[in-house]
Amino acid sequence: MSTADGSLKNILTQLIEKLGTDSQPVRIKSAWQKIAGSVFADFTEPVSFTGGRLVIAVSDSTRLYELSLRKNDLRESINAALGKKVIKEIRFKIGTIHKRGEI
Repeated sequence: MSTADGSLKNILTQLIEKLGTDSQPVRIKSAWQKIAGSVFADFTEPVSFTGGRLVIAVSDSTRLYELSLRKNDLRESINAALGKKVIKEIRFKIGTIHKRGEI
């Protein structure tokens, strides 16, 4: 029985560690919603974050163009909201907006 307990303990420890590291995407998504504001929040959704690159799905090409023009300011604002330089690059792409998905 101690082998099973040891395995369960390992699984729970790994799960707790994973949940702790997953808070970054949640913080990024929350920061994006605040930074994007009412003008863009309903038409965009963070879809991935890897290696400092944040990918945002955008509902249409007009908004994608507008956001692309403001990319550097948006990156700086998100990093300021997070309290450290987490986002190195933002990429926008046309995509479906689900609003309930996670990055």
